[in-house]
Amino acid sequence: MAKDHSPTKPHITGIGASIGSSHLEEDKARLLDLELPRRIIDALAPHASDVRFCGGVVRDLMTGQLRWPNLDIDMASPMPPDQASAILKKAGLKVIPTGITHGTITVMKASDPALKVELTTLRADAEHDGRHAKVSYIDDWLADAERRDFTFNSLYMTASGDVFDPFDGLSDLEAGVVRFIGDPKDRLAEDYLRVFRYFRFYARFGKMPIDPQTATALSDALAHIDILSGERIASELEKIMQYQSLATITMMDNLGVWQALTGGQVWADHYADLLDLLVDDVGVIAGDETAQAILGLAVLMPADLCEGLAKRLKLSRKETQSLLRMATPLPAQQLDVLLSPNYRQECWRLCYRNSWSLADVMGAFINSVIVRQTNLPAAKGLTGNDLRQQISRIAGAEWPAMPVNGNDIRDKLEAESAPYTGKQVGEILTALEDIWVEQEFVPNRRTLLTRLDAICAKD
Repeated sequence: MAKDHSPTKPHITGIGASIGSSHLEEDKARLLDLELPRRIIDALAPHASDVRFCGGVVRDLMTGQLRWPNLDIDMASPMPPDQASAILKKAGLKVIPTGITHGTITVMKASDPALKVELTTLRADAEHDGRHAKVSYIDDWLADAERRDFTFNSLYMTASGDVFDPFDGLSDLEAGVVRFIGDPKDRLAEDYLRVFRYFRFYARFGKMPIDPQTATALSDALAHIDILSGERIASELEKIMQYQSLATITMMDNLGVWQALTGGQVWADHYADLLDLLVDDVGVIAGDETAQAILGLAVLMPADLCEGLAKRLKLSRKETQSLLRMATPLPAQQLDVLLSPNYRQECWRLCYRNSWSLADVMGAFINSVIVRQTNLPAAKGLTGNDLRQQISRIAGAEWPAMPVNGNDIRDKLEAESAPYTGKQVGEILTALEDIWVEQEFVPNRRTLLTRLDAICAKD
């Protein structure tokens, strides 16, 4: 029988209304009634294996932040993974050994692979190197909780809906405290990615100032983050940025995180300007967490640090291009056009002539306004609300399809038996595009074909 030490840390029922959803019991019942978790519980129960929900799914349930229907469900059991796999397969479930060396298997229904459960055996870290650990399987729920990172991530919920909260994580959530379990230095030494996980959870839940012991531990741990993969750091930074927490970004600056990542100083005050200028409905990056993160980094970073940061984070070529475009201030003349009623024409030129995305244009515009705001002629007299409205216009910029294309030009030249090269076709198309764009995308196909006749006759 697995140990849960519940007499010293009793199960908690009904907690959560003060920190989260008024629909706690409704959400809890809905989670417990999900077919896949229920089948896992029912399959393992006859073998004397207690199965509980754990970690983030319980935390988000208790705070009213479950993201239906896209749930990340973690469960735990004392049963070793190979034994659990065999039983679950016999019960008709699909099992993938995603993290078998750490006791984790992924369970799903073959008919519904979208919903997955990560089932992990209770474990203790036997050895660790600051990123990876060798684990031993145990049957002690409290010992399993002790190896987790933060108090509110050590929550467990039984199949009957009782919550096991051994380190008062719910109280910390309510108070806005991000607290390591035990000594912060020990938890960080087990996995230095927890440096960035701390800031991610602070951005999401933090209300209280960081305590001196944790601040010192985080600063000291920065000497070891070079062992972390760029992809894992990038993933955490993306999550940090989505919460748009100036307090978190400033704390990271004060503790030396950005210096450790880039080797240079960042502009936290520029990030404050970004948050002031951003509007809620910037459609071009709404819901795109990667684009939001790149914009945040572009505003924080001097342009000369961005290429090195992109290499450290192992960003894709496209992501690197976006970061560099957004971080490099636009020429004043180009920025003036984007601030004018003719902004759509400049957006089109950047998108079609320079192969930028509209998100790149918007990001470069915002960063340029922030960098040049004290000496930007076209921005004089513009209020913050004026700039926010212009950002929204740029983010939503649209134009019709160009009415003619290279085939029309080739057909015309061939009809006149005129010799031509691909370069000449391109030059004529560019001239027609210029006419179309400068006249605010108004000329129709007939008008442009007439202009084509004139160009060909002139040549």
